[in-house]
Amino acid sequence: MNIRSIQNNSYMPQYKRTPPLQTKTEESSLSCKKIDEIPSSYLRGSFGIINNKNSLSFGQKHLYQINLKKRQQAGHYEFIPAYFSKLNPRNEDDRYFMEKLDGFWSPKSDRNMAGDIAEDFFSERKNKENNFYIIEKNDDEYYVDTFCRTTAVVETTNPKSKNKSKFEIKYLQTNPDILYQDTPEIKGSGELMLYGCVKEAKKNGFDMVEIYSSNDSFYEHLGLIERPKAHFFTLYPQEYDYFLERIEKKYNLKQRNFTI
Repeated sequence: MNIRSIQNNSYMPQYKRTPPLQTKTEESSLSCKKIDEIPSSYLRGSFGIINNKNSLSFGQKHLYQINLKKRQQAGHYEFIPAYFSKLNPRNEDDRYFMEKLDGFWSPKSDRNMAGDIAEDFFSERKNKENNFYIIEKNDDEYYVDTFCRTTAVVETTNPKSKNKSKFEIKYLQTNPDILYQDTPEIKGSGELMLYGCVKEAKKNGFDMVEIYSSNDSFYEHLGLIERPKAHFFTLYPQEYDYFLERIEKKYNLKQRNFTI
């Protein structure tokens, strides 16, 4: 299915999973290069971009400015700017992004949560019930499209839901190329994704944040409480501010105007 052929955004065709992308097409290969490395003949049309580096055209909405940690040549980590952004299932660029993410990330993921997220993103019922967010780098190595800047993706309860009993993090997938590195190039995607989700839950008055995971140590060190023998981790409203302040201190977010 060619996502870019959709003309009427109110029409949501059924998504059919495409075979895994084993090799990058010319477009995909170019899209993961920095803008300065792209031949000028490609700088218009194919990627919906223009020559100005700050004028990329995508549908996602930046919600919070954040800082990731990036490994430098000397081996230490330094902060780089990034965004916690919301995807729009009815935007054709975001749909194209999600189709590409499914094709490239799913074959590399143990539990294939990227595939589950993509399937729900293209489901007219699920994409009304849920929201979809990404963490994307915004450093000097400015890649052509969102896919190559994305370090994590998540599916959650829609913050506008009338039921405020819990803000559920349904699936959270870190870029497999980062997740399975012995010495990762990027650090902080999981913590900052949770940070953005807690901010959304707090802003919209939810009674708790909940995530199901078998990664006990990760969520325990972040202060989430595990239900006995259930692998459900929760954070309650009285703990929101403490959690947010810890992440802001760890990633130097107080120095930024991080709410857009």
